[in-house]
Amino acid sequence: MKFQQLRYFASVAQHGSLSRAAEQLCVAQPALTRQIQLLERELEVILFLRRARGVALTEAGKILLNRCETVLRSVERVKSELGDLGHQPRGTIRIGCTPGLTDHLAVEAIHSFMTKWPDVKIHLQEHPSDILRKAVLSEELDIAILTAKDPHSDLETQHIFNEPIHLFGQVGSLDGHPINLQTISDRRLILARRSLTTREVIERLFTEKNIKPEIIMETDSILAVARMVSRGAGYTVAPKLSLQRQFDEGQITSSAIHDFWISRVMIWRRDAWITQGLKEFINEVQLSAQKLKLNKLKTKQEVENKPH
Repeated sequence: MKFQQLRYFASVAQHGSLSRAAEQLCVAQPALTRQIQLLERELEVILFLRRARGVALTEAGKILLNRCETVLRSVERVKSELGDLGHQPRGTIRIGCTPGLTDHLAVEAIHSFMTKWPDVKIHLQEHPSDILRKAVLSEELDIAILTAKDPHSDLETQHIFNEPIHLFGQVGSLDGHPINLQTISDRRLILARRSLTTREVIERLFTEKNIKPEIIMETDSILAVARMVSRGAGYTVAPKLSLQRQFDEGQITSSAIHDFWISRVMIWRRDAWITQGLKEFINEVQLSAQKLKLNKLKTKQEVENKPH
């Protein structure tokens, strides 16, 4: 069994198609098919079911994929570690980020990083915080940018900033001045679904203030939230950056909620080898966060205006 065969097999499994995998791997499809056949012959199992439109994994194929992904990740990790022996970072960094932070933080940090270190490859995934946390623990990701939760003994955590939580509403429904949390108790709210980390944090803060909001809709789509709010169906309570683009485009308006925020952090495995490339990326995230001017909880307008 050759490493190249495992890499070919994983690519076919990922794409569900020999032709698409061959294109991605830059190899001829007959050569790719031949390597898969040799692997099946050596293992004495059928790995793929051939169908009219692509291929599907057999049970044996699913088992091999689970095992070989670990091997492939280990090889990539070794390549990154060996790359540190040179003067310039190399290898691959696998990054995860929550949807609300991708546009305004992760992309900015990645762009700046790639400009400085063009030999490092970046793999970026966007998922809710709980999924990212599990991916880091299982070594599917090297680092993740997400909402802080309870500490984990296997994870190293570095604080990035405290992000203000805003009340967002239809244009004209809010005057932009900071408000107290108690004033939203009579608002009809559209919120992220209960299983998401940000929702958990917001609900905990509601409980601490003895507030029972009227929740009329739950969803895991931030775009659906923005569209419903912009049409006047209700308000939403969310971190500032989650709906920053819609706010900047004039689709919705917002008011900061006084003394209401969530902590954004970076996490990685405590036992992981921190490559030079990863160190440089962590630094770029902190620099990008400083440019956002979110390390302070209050904006200039919030300082000048007391809560209503």
